[in-house]
Amino acid sequence: MNSIIERYRNLSIERSGIILFSPKHALMIIEEARNNNIPLLGVDGIFIFGKSTQPSLLNSVDFTLGKSHLDPYKIASDLVKNCKRHNLYFEIVLSETGLRID
Repeated sequence: MNSIIERYRNLSIERSGIILFSPKHALMIIEEARNNNIPLLGVDGIFIFGKSTQPSLLNSVDFTLGKSHLDPYKIASDLVKNCKRHNLYFEIVLSETGLRID
C-alpha cells in the first residue's frame, strides 16, 4: 500500500478490502500525490448503498495506458470535483515505486 494512502486510511471506508475515500479526502490524496511526484495510476468511483457497493465506470479513470501528454492529477481532480452524489466514494490507485508510467 502506498504511504500516502496509509496516512489517510483512518479517513476511509473499507469494503471488501477496497479502501474508499469521500470526494473531499480523495482530492487531498490526489493533491499530495502531485506535490510528492507520486504517479497516479487511476481513480475508481464506487457507489455505496447500505452494505452493498457498485462500481461506477462513469466516475472512474485509468492512467496506466501511458498517455504522457495528459495531466492525470488535473483529470482526476476534475472528475472527483464534479461528483454530485453523496454516496459516491473513490479508490485512489497510486504507484508503489514512484516511477512515472509514460
